[in-house]
Amino acid sequence: MQELQNINADLDKHVVVRTQDMEWEASPSGTVWRKPLYREGGEFGPVTSLVKYEAGGNFRTHFHPQGEEILVLEGEFCDEHGRYPAGTYLLNPDGTKHAPFSDIGCTLLVRLR
Repeated sequence: MQELQNINADLDKHVVVRTQDMEWEASPSGTVWRKPLYREGGEFGPVTSLVKYEAGGNFRTHFHPQGEEILVLEGEFCDEHGRYPAGTYLLNPDGTKHAPFSDIGCTLLVRLR
């Protein structure tokens, strides 16, 4: 896995990312993959990523102190609060906690603040 450095964090620069040319990186869960598009401050700073859950993929319960935004691009994303098909946008407020998973797999655009 690549080192968790800043990625496209200079907001004074125009950036174009061709996500189809990027390799999926393993996340700590082992069943969820990501392509970081923007990151500042390592694993716990703000980050925008494409995220792919394998069928049956999941993360343990975790917190988002500054909240998160999720756009479901393909498949169905789930957590203990509901099931969200492609086209669904979620805005989780500061302090949100959840245990996300996907029975059938999904691809998301995720922004952690």
